[in-house]
Amino acid sequence: MPGRWRDHDEHELTPASLEALFDNEIPCIRVKGFATPEECRAFVRAMDTVGLNKEYRAIGPNVKFRPRYIGVPQFEYRKRTKADYFATVEAAYADQAKVFELCGFNPIERLAGLLRKSAPGKDVRIAQEPGFGRYYAGIIRDITGGTNLHLDFARFTAPDYAIGANDAQIATNFYADGSPDWGETTVHNLHFDPGVAPGQYWESAPFDPTRVEGVERISFKALPGDLVMFNSRCPHRVGFNPGDDGKRRMGIGSFVGRAPSGGLVLWS
Repeated sequence: MPGRWRDHDEHELTPASLEALFDNEIPCIRVKGFATPEECRAFVRAMDTVGLNKEYRAIGPNVKFRPRYIGVPQFEYRKRTKADYFATVEAAYADQAKVFELCGFNPIERLAGLLRKSAPGKDVRIAQEPGFGRYYAGIIRDITGGTNLHLDFARFTAPDYAIGANDAQIATNFYADGSPDWGETTVHNLHFDPGVAPGQYWESAPFDPTRVEGVERISFKALPGDLVMFNSRCPHRVGFNPGDDGKRRMGIGSFVGRAPSGGLVLWS
């Protein structure tokens, strides 16, 4: 159990706040205006044109309907071989490139540029797996139906991958569409340790909600144009849209890991 966060503010992205977020000293960082309103509209149009061609398999009882996406989440391959996962990466990047070409900008490159400014002197790159190549980074998704309570920390969920050596992990989400009225992300200040032996896999989703009862927490809204970052080892969930009004929560997400070298690596 970590100490309490310093505050419940949404911090700006700076070298100090980035390190504090990796160390779970603050709850989240919001980059306002990460994309313009026109870029957001173009991104959503591109998502619809290319088509979200996959659905998450790991869902829980609090999900209204399965999130749909473009890309390849490493977590979805947790019970398969590395070869199975990496065989899908380049095809997923080809689908991603179609969206980026149509919308006219690359949110992952823009994120990497911000990270380089906030981590001067550190290497910032897409994660690489020896013998296999680059990971996929940038899940383009519609999570209007919400997510179950879960946590994301590769040390527990991908212990035999290179990303399993990272000592801290941040989730980043750019919102191309969303609402101030629903779809909040709630993050609980609990750095849970399942107690598994080093190198052993642990199933992180869905997470037992009784473990976060009474735990310090914050909620933040998915506002179009913004990028929000939080420590993904903390259990978190996304609320679904309770209405059938056609409004959606759409965007792109990536993890950022703090590698043993001190550099930052991206994957999804």
